[in-house]
Amino acid sequence: MHSYLKGRRAQITLVISSLSLGGAEKVLSMLAKHWTESGYIVTVITLSASESDWYALHPSITRVALDLLSPSRHVAHAILCNVIRVLRLRAAMRRSQPDVIISFMDRTNVLTLIAAWGGRVPVIVCERTDPRHHTIGRGWNVLRTRMYRHAAGIVLQSNSVLDWVRQLSLTHISHVIPNPIDPQIVAVHGVEKKRGSKYVLVGMGRLTPSKRFDILLEAFAQCIGDNPDWSLLLIGDGTERQRLEALSYELGVAKNTTFAGKARDPSVLLRSADLFVMTSEYEGFPNALIEAMACGLPVIACDCPSGPREIIRDGVDGILVPPNDRGALVAALEFLMKSATDRQRMGEKAVEVVERFGSDRVMRLWDNLIDIFV
Repeated sequence: MHSYLKGRRAQITLVISSLSLGGAEKVLSMLAKHWTESGYIVTVITLSASESDWYALHPSITRVALDLLSPSRHVAHAILCNVIRVLRLRAAMRRSQPDVIISFMDRTNVLTLIAAWGGRVPVIVCERTDPRHHTIGRGWNVLRTRMYRHAAGIVLQSNSVLDWVRQLSLTHISHVIPNPIDPQIVAVHGVEKKRGSKYVLVGMGRLTPSKRFDILLEAFAQCIGDNPDWSLLLIGDGTERQRLEALSYELGVAKNTTFAGKARDPSVLLRSADLFVMTSEYEGFPNALIEAMACGLPVIACDCPSGPREIIRDGVDGILVPPNDRGALVAALEFLMKSATDRQRMGEKAVEVVERFGSDRVMRLWDNLIDIFV
């Protein structure tokens, strides 16, 4: 702790668009709790209203909800809305009197850096997906490139994304910190398996186009004929749900597929399953994947540009397949659906993910970063 902080507790302000269900939101809530319990004064600012909150914060945390996420009617209105967001965010951050500001997610990072412009408080921005593939619009990209040069630090989730910051010549302020595994996931044990079918294949995440649950449904439809004692469980919700439900009927697997929606404690559902699949086109550092592995599930994941390859040990605790390759996905599914021995072998190794990405270890990485500034 720096000398100017002697006699008072350091103050950390965290900024994010919302606390709705999502990986970045979950990690922020875990960090806020950890730092509060470590003696810091923590403020969490969201651009959204508190009504959209999914994650509950530690009672000692100051919660500021700006309620500024109403949709824009046209370009000029969008610019005006963002000016208002910057001004309101600037005022809220000043009131929190932070020693360091940490912002999560691309557009919010840009707004936070603009709002902090001219001040002396260091701002750390966190990219929560792969910016090489996740598009945020040309104007936002230009702003991000310019404003990230004013950040005190950039936190990435995987080493592969370092290629992106190299192009921006910002590797000197970049830090790779993976997502932590939720301790509550690890704490759940001995879930009794109660279901209609004998075996359960599970996928989890937001039902959005980039997650490619359509490919999973198509692959499952090809496998179900030779594996009639399997069912598919999809945990999560999103804009694609209606289309995916319709697709399950088109493929003839609706009676074998359950759309579970949002789950407050997904570990119960994960531990009642037999095999986990992730079909994303791109990822940051997928919480769903590490949580499934922590629950002892063998996994199949598309080897997208960032994330899965740094988590799965191919052939040891899971199988990596090329992205958008339905044939390879079907082959991997057929192999593990038919082999209880290999599922058990990989599942026993999968739980070792807790040693690599456990909460204590990841929080130490964050603490080391914070120590640079406070």
